[in-house]
Amino acid sequence: MNSTNLFAYGSGSLLIGLVWMFGESASQNGFIALVVPLTFGGLWAATAMRSSRLGVRGYRIGYGALFLLSLAATVAGLLVASSNFGALTLLSVGFFWLGWRERSQLVWGMSAFGFMLGLVTSAAAVRQIFGIVETTRSMQVSAYITTAFAVVVIATAVWSMLDENQRLTSIVR
Repeated sequence: MNSTNLFAYGSGSLLIGLVWMFGESASQNGFIALVVPLTFGGLWAATAMRSSRLGVRGYRIGYGALFLLSLAATVAGLLVASSNFGALTLLSVGFFWLGWRERSQLVWGMSAFGFMLGLVTSAAAVRQIFGIVETTRSMQVSAYITTAFAVVVIATAVWSMLDENQRLTSIVR
């Protein structure tokens, strides 16, 4: 399950980075705030389909609860939280929780790093503490860093998927 979580985390992070790079500033914050519930909703759907196909119940992890919580937070002010703390930071908190619940050191380790990266690259409050002035150039650098992080997470997801498949085939033999 590590690969599914990491792929969703990497995809959401990549979407955040690409929107920063190519999005218009007027609609950028609203769309980035929607990335968090879209990512968790997609992950919930993917794990539900996988669980039903395998005949395994995966309901105790909390994918649905995390999706509903992020959806409610979007309605109740995730846009403000996304602007102040960064969407990557909020996304990382959710995946840290999932990694912790699944006892997956790879997922929660990557998300802990993403949390710190999100605070430095996109959190307005942290940027003010460090004296980083938000300019077009600094936002582009943040977009590149977030996109590079997303590529690393997706590459880790592919590595994890290959490792999971190797373990499954060795059990079957």
